Amino acid sequence: MGTSFRLNIMRLWPGDRATMGELYVNGTLTAMTLELPWKDNQPGQSSIPEGVYGATLRYDKSRDGFFTIQLKGTGPRTGIQIHVGNRPDQITGCILLGQSAKYRQQEVGASSTAVSKGHFYKL
Repeated sequence: MGTSFRLNIMRLWPGDRATMGELYVNGTLTAMTLELPWKDNQPGQSSIPEGVYGATLRYDKSRDGFFTIQLKGTGPRTGIQIHVGNRPDQITGCILLGQSAKYRQQEVGASSTAVSKGHFYKL
């Protein structure tokens, strides 16, 4: 049986290219987040609506032995994940994690470090 955990994303800094925020795991600030800006839930252009979503861990061998968190209940959109990435041009609707925030550039830094810090990711 797997370990359960609660994720809370606080969207704090909306921008023209991205929305930045903070990820809390079981109430502890764990990483900075980067998402597309809100554009009426348009696939590939918008963040998902605010809400409560179920999630599963999904193995993605293209990410060097890391799991991604696959969100459930995001319909009509599918494949929304939380994973490695630093810039808005690396987002197609997912949520990226970083150790630091670059607010003017609307980017996060040290994404791989932030992902590996979350012990629930690593194989």
